[in-house]
Amino acid sequence: MSIKNLIQKYQTLLKYMLTALTGSIFNLITAYSLYIVFNKGLIFSNTCGLIVGFLLTFIGSKLVFGKKYSIKGFLVYLGSFLLGMLMANIIINYAFLFFNKFLRKRLAFLTSKVLSGILPFTTSYAIRRLVFKGNFV
Repeated sequence: MSIKNLIQKYQTLLKYMLTALTGSIFNLITAYSLYIVFNKGLIFSNTCGLIVGFLLTFIGSKLVFGKKYSIKGFLVYLGSFLLGMLMANIIINYAFLFFNKFLRKRLAFLTSKVLSGILPFTTSYAIRRLVFKGNFV
């Protein structure tokens, strides 16, 4: 299979990853600034970062799935975000407690933040693809 065929086959996933990467960068900057620079709480900082990332990803997702969102579509997007936010906050909390025992605060935070994004990302992508590509909404 050629590279061109692979890109075509996984075009939706690649676009979603680019959109999510942009949202994740702003998510990380927001959460890092609040937690490390302004010394706010871990869950508060992470939640604020996730909300910023959500807004950017929601706006960019139109490019990925090529649909205008109805109220139902927005609710699916919001619901998958809330599920992901719950998972991310649980993961970052326990990961930080673990890594903070032997890493400096900044590195423990960054490691935990990255780990807290993996499961929510894949879960949200799967839900949104099923719903939006399956024309459920």
